[in-house]
Formats: sequence, C-alpha cells, structure tokens
Amino acid sequence: METENLSEKGGGHGMRVVCAWCNKDMGEKDGKGAVGVSHGLCQECFDRVMLEAENGIMMDLLIAEDAEER
Repeated sequence: METENLSEKGGGHGMRVVCAWCNKDMGEKDGKGAVGVSHGLCQECFDRVMLEAENGIMMDLLIAEDAEER
C-alpha cells in the first residue's frame, strides 16, 4: 500500500484512514506529526463482524445446550 504526505496533495496534515477489511477511504485524522495511512473498520465491516460474532456465539450456545441435554 502506498503511503504519501497528504499535505502535498492538498489533503491536509495527517494520516489517511482506510478500512482494514475493505480498503474503503474513511477520511483523514490528526497524525500528531506522522503522515501516511492508518487503519480502522468502516461501519459496514464493523456491522458484518459483529453479526458474524453474534451468530457464532449463538451457535456455540446451541451446541452447548444440546450437549447438556444428552
């Protein structure tokens, strides 16, 4: 992934933020003197991860309940 000084492109003085999962551009944040790229999760990927986690937890609970009944 390319890192570049955003101020040279007129993008301000900070770090470009992209989603670590889908690479969606999420804007810019204060890099406190650092320039380049930082990563986070966009709302869509966050929602998907949370849904997958909830489904996994529910499946684990169902399996545990089934095992207890036997």
